[in-house]
Amino acid sequence: MLLVLAASGFWFPPLADWLKLSTETFWLIILHFAASALWIHIQFSLQAVKMPRLQGKLLTVERVLVFISLSVLAITVRLDAVSAMICYTTEPLIMSLIGGWILRNFVLARFSVNWIFWRKFLVFSLPLIPFTITTYLSSGYVDAAFISKFLSTQDLGVYSVATQLNGVALQLPTLINSLLLPLFFTLHKESETQKMGQYFKHLLPTLTLFWGLFSTAVSFAAYFALPIVFGEEFAATTKPFWILFANSTLIFPLLAGYGSLSGSSSATYIPMISAIFAGSINICFNFLLIPITEFWAALGQRL
Repeated sequence: MLLVLAASGFWFPPLADWLKLSTETFWLIILHFAASALWIHIQFSLQAVKMPRLQGKLLTVERVLVFISLSVLAITVRLDAVSAMICYTTEPLIMSLIGGWILRNFVLARFSVNWIFWRKFLVFSLPLIPFTITTYLSSGYVDAAFISKFLSTQDLGVYSVATQLNGVALQLPTLINSLLLPLFFTLHKESETQKMGQYFKHLLPTLTLFWGLFSTAVSFAAYFALPIVFGEEFAATTKPFWILFANSTLIFPLLAGYGSLSGSSSATYIPMISAIFAGSINICFNFLLIPITEFWAALGQRL
């Protein structure tokens, strides 16, 4: 948190310029960041103490509350950037307080200083810092920033619809990963790695095949449904939709197995290297695939 605040002079001005944000929104963004970080820590803590059902319930309640709050604001014509950020900040804070209260007996439990444990803890945790930061470089947030800066608002709308729908579909493999992580930790602890071998040898390939068939069917249906639901002006959404769903099939084994395996094996340097490589490639292709005339025109105006 201190690093983010200290570096705010570097990241906030370009962010505000890209997203057309006023300087008054700075503390709302910082508060949203803090609430999201705390809520993520609470969720992983619930996984660590083998309470994935409770985590799922709290996450569901949080998403429902956000949806209801935004709907009420939209109906009452009070929805703007500030009120939306308040909604996305308040609900995670509420869920964090509830989860923190449930976890109080674990957090406040007595412990002793074991330097061997702390060395293992640091080896496990340190790669997660660059991993967390560089993961966003390969996300749709960076793509949206490039599109809003160099292309049109319509292009951003097309891309946003496609990424939001793809994100909804990816909730399933993300949930699988959340459930597998504590399970793999337990299997490692109990030296029952043969069960993990059976999952990767028999079940994961089948799940990947069915996910590929599901992605194909959804993409085909979206080709006809998206223009009807969102209007003909969003017919172009189907093109990035196909690409995003094809990509989700390629990364399904990572989301539904290998990501949890690297975490449970304390090999967190593997996703760190992967995230750095993927983020670098994404940034390069964002520059390469933006129409060159738009890029040089925008660069000339800035200079």
